[in-house]
Amino acid sequence: MADTWMQELEQASRIVLAPPNMVTSEQRHAAENVILDFRKKKMPYSVCRFILENSSVDYVLFQAATTIKEAVVREWSLLNAQDIESLRSFLVRFVTRNVTLQSYVREQILQTVAVILKCGTLDASVTSCDCLFQDVTELIGSGNVTMQLVACSMLSALLNEYSSSVRTSSVGFTWDFHIKCKQTFEQNNLKRVFSFSLQVLDEIETATDPLSREVTAVLNRVLSIAEQVLSWEFTPRSIHHRNHSSFTSNGQSVSLRPSEAWRDVLLSDATLPLFFRIHKKVRYNTEMAQHSLICLSQLASLNGLIFSDDKARIRYLTMFVDGFLKLLSDIELHVYEKLGIALTFKNMMMMFPLRCFAAIPESLLQTAVSYLSGLTCNMGQTAAQEEGMQSGETLHMEAYEKLLDTWLSLIADTDHLPPALLQPHAIQIFNSYMTCHLGTPYGNRPKNVLDEEDIVELEEDDREKFTDQLCCVGLWLGWCQQKHCH
Repeated sequence: MADTWMQELEQASRIVLAPPNMVTSEQRHAAENVILDFRKKKMPYSVCRFILENSSVDYVLFQAATTIKEAVVREWSLLNAQDIESLRSFLVRFVTRNVTLQSYVREQILQTVAVILKCGTLDASVTSCDCLFQDVTELIGSGNVTMQLVACSMLSALLNEYSSSVRTSSVGFTWDFHIKCKQTFEQNNLKRVFSFSLQVLDEIETATDPLSREVTAVLNRVLSIAEQVLSWEFTPRSIHHRNHSSFTSNGQSVSLRPSEAWRDVLLSDATLPLFFRIHKKVRYNTEMAQHSLICLSQLASLNGLIFSDDKARIRYLTMFVDGFLKLLSDIELHVYEKLGIALTFKNMMMMFPLRCFAAIPESLLQTAVSYLSGLTCNMGQTAAQEEGMQSGETLHMEAYEKLLDTWLSLIADTDHLPPALLQPHAIQIFNSYMTCHLGTPYGNRPKNVLDEEDIVELEEDDREKFTDQLCCVGLWLGWCQQKHCH
């Protein structure tokens, strides 16, 4: 019976994947129905195991994994704990023993494992995520890069399944069930994932440069996992059914707002320095630099119950500013780093009260404000050049606007930061802005060869394009005039 199903699925897959000119629409439709009928099969687990162990057709392997995933959700109440653990361990073993699997097949199998674990999240009778962490620990400790990458894929699948990236799972979980599982995962396992990533990052950071290609691949995946955790949208302690619609990912990053249970990890003296050292190590690789910068910008946004009081906030902020400035003083920014660095400054200045900045060492605060001022002026100049080239690139402009927002937050409350600290820099940024946006002889804005009609059109575009920036500059000018009069 299992062999018959396998042969039918292999034949159907050949038809489904065939070029349009090789099969008729009727043949393709019939083949699709064969696959759909199999996906609806009751208790398909033994047949799917047979197919996974014996078929050499990647698409069929993918469908077998998908069938298991959907059946587990559909038939969970009919499965006993022993059968569930047997199925989970079989799928993990299958992935680790078949290292040449196509990536899309491997990822689907690991997602199936994650779904099995999610189904059992609220069921005390089945194995918890402990089994998966044991597998991950063994794979990482194996020294085999392929196995280490599989371990990373396991954790990524787990994070994806429990995250808020979608309102409901594609396999039919209700939103209520998803939220309850997510809360339980956050309480019991999310910090374990992060601690695991810290352990691996620390081991790789101490390795001698240059890193091998294999180690670099592992580092990239582990950094991605750390990024997922630090970008996690933590579930509010009390979330009512009517508020579920507001608790969804809107495609924008959220601030890092974990519970007090994370104090031992995120407020540790070792965590921030590790991420600064890691960025210095990986910044020459564009992809890894992006992962690392997102980690830094999220760490800069840390807020909430994790801080017991202002003393804890000031201690963390001092450590962050000191490490961040030391990193920046040792490097010359690549173009692809600038937006991430600007976002880190913005998050730091907006998420920590200005009274906390006023409490850090004065020399450290002055250095931070001076660097921010120089970076803002430089970014404004490169943004103007970028715009003048009309290349369609907006990286510098985006970074510049984030830095302008940062300055607005700084001058918003001068009860805590003395005007004498900010005013010279605000004037410098204002003058730099005017120089970049005025043509000769008053400024150095690139001159374009345009006819009179185009110039009028450009001026109208400028008023619309730079509305937010002009509002910022106007507020600075007003603030500077007010402080000067006083």
